[in-house]
Amino acid sequence: MLESQPFTILNVEPQSARGFMAGRALRSAGFKVVEATSEEQALQLAASRPDLILLPLGFHEIDGVEVCHRIKKQPATAKIPVLCVLPESSAVDWRGEGKEVCGDAYLTAPLNAGELLQTVQTLLLSTEKWQEKAAVTKGRKMTLLCIDDSLSGLEARRSMLEGSGYTVLTADTGAAGLEAFSNHHVDAVILDYNMPDMNGERVAIELRRINARVPILLFSAYADTIPRSL
Repeated sequence: MLESQPFTILNVEPQSARGFMAGRALRSAGFKVVEATSEEQALQLAASRPDLILLPLGFHEIDGVEVCHRIKKQPATAKIPVLCVLPESSAVDWRGEGKEVCGDAYLTAPLNAGELLQTVQTLLLSTEKWQEKAAVTKGRKMTLLCIDDSLSGLEARRSMLEGSGYTVLTADTGAAGLEAFSNHHVDAVILDYNMPDMNGERVAIELRRINARVPILLFSAYADTIPRSL
């Protein structure tokens, strides 16, 4: 079934770019990752039509621009999103000289895992496979409640989840989250732990009192602040 098929990402990573650590972050997020360390490998694996390609530019072992052009010129691979990674030392010069001649989005090494995953998911939103998955989810009419004091975080999460077919409710305080939870049917809650009015533990306890059967995903930018006993 489509639901059980993970998204496959081709991670092109020459030896000098091993500090990217992209493969580990992507696998931790549930993606299937295949690796290439040369132009030939990259083109061979691109022909198998992965869902997204992570491609370095400006590294001497691989002519990333040429690889990107060849991928985009082939009808079978032209629609695959290509996320290009620029070395920090040359990123400013590269963009200043107008060399962004391929790719669908750009990041600078060393990569930030959060930024990488958000960019990958944003690119995947436009793919046919994601839209098919979203249609399945939408058909189930599932509603998620996101509670987070970060407005930018809420908007990013709303965009991602609505693009995945969910109905999304948001609240920027624990109290507002509890009110929304009480007044709407909610299938699951995505809850920030570090909030000023009520922390995630207190909110979770109140959510359980209202309806103990609704799953709660508790997260934090600082994971070590969440007590293991929680």
